[in-house]
Formats: sequence, C-alpha cells, structure tokens
Amino acid sequence: MPPLTIPPELKKITAFIRRAEELDNDKTQATSRLIAYYCRQWAVELSLPILKTSTDPLSKSTLLSIMSSLETEKSSVGDAFTKVEAYTVCRDFAQKVLSSADASYASVYALSSVDYPSAKNCARSYFAAGV
Repeated sequence: MPPLTIPPELKKITAFIRRAEELDNDKTQATSRLIAYYCRQWAVELSLPILKTSTDPLSKSTLLSIMSSLETEKSSVGDAFTKVEAYTVCRDFAQKVLSSADASYASVYALSSVDYPSAKNCARSYFAAGV
C-alpha cells in the first residue's frame, strides 16, 4: 500500500501516520495493528481543530480517508483488546522504543569520537520514541 499523501496543512500528523504505516507492514508482532490503530486515532484527534478552520478540500478528504480506515480496523482491532490491555500494549511499545533510543545513545556516545551517521540514527531513535 502506498504511503498516504498528507497535505501541508496537516503536517502536524505526518509522523503519527508514517508510524502507523510502518506498523502496518510489521507482521512479526500481533500488537502492531493495535498500535497503528491508536497512532491513526491520535492523528485524527490532532487534526480536528485544524480542520474546523480549514477550507482545503484535500485536508478534509485526507482526514476522511484516515477516519474510514479507523472504522474498518475498529471491528477487528478494537474488539480484540480491552481498554486496559490496549493501554498496556501501547505503553510497553513506547517503553521498548525509548529503551532502544537510550541504548543507541549510550553506544554512540561511549565512543571517543562520534561519527555523523551514528548520531543521526540516535536522533531518529529518539524522534521515533516521541511519536
């Protein structure tokens, strides 16, 4: 599935949509679909105030597309977990990503000289942890 085109007006949600798309491609963990669902749900929540004042039809159609995918996933993902289980899964995923970023930071800065690609990957890890 090609990545969703996000209009400039909705730039604020791009990271969450990209993370959801990345998790959709992850077939190794059963919980990936749940986390992708919540990434999309958060993106919709963030974009609703923007769209109240928007006149851009592309932004509205993008949001409707995301909302329709949420409705499609809701029956399969939303019913499979209780709210407590979903919270635990999302929290554990966030902890895992942050721990990975911390390990990356420790390995990069443990070296006597920091090389640019390693530092860049470290920064990407922390950015991913923030999403």
